[in-house]
Amino acid sequence: RFHEASLGNLHLLGRLELDHADGRRTLIIHGDCFDGAVACPAWLHAVGGWLYDRILGTGSVINALRRCCGRPPVSLATMIKKNLSMAQRYIERFRGAAVDAARKGGFATVITGHIHQPETTLIEGITYLNSGDWVEHCTALEFDDGEWSLHWHQLSDGQAESEDEELPALNPAMLAGLGVRAA
Repeated sequence: RFHEASLGNLHLLGRLELDHADGRRTLIIHGDCFDGAVACPAWLHAVGGWLYDRILGTGSVINALRRCCGRPPVSLATMIKKNLSMAQRYIERFRGAAVDAARKGGFATVITGHIHQPETTLIEGITYLNSGDWVEHCTALEFDDGEWSLHWHQLSDGQAESEDEELPALNPAMLAGLGVRAA
């Protein structure tokens, strides 16, 4: 939607290619271009987006109740992504599509966002980084001294959590009632 837009000196690009002093190349791309490669029909993406928004809203209510009880917040969306086999398969296909694009273009590193799953990993010799988001995780990538790193920002009200934090498991009976299978 916002590819190639400018607001003063701020430029939104759909794709950025970086050539580093050491000869390595980095591809920075939103990731929506991989939607077709992950073999998911457009209607399912629309439903998924709608559900994601509802999950974020429900998570806000749950976290307000948890705060009232002196409990730390949790990310409902993260729990669902980690526990649903369908979500895990989608994320794996997304990673694969991003790594394939990097390999075909001669890039050592590919950086995406889109699926809101912060991560840094080496896949088949390609460094895959996902910047995550500022809605669920408050994550950002930084390039310093020739290396990329993922940073987690803890909000004062505790809305963002590190992936290292132990999250409660989803109730399999609840998932079955929704017609989904845990990973």
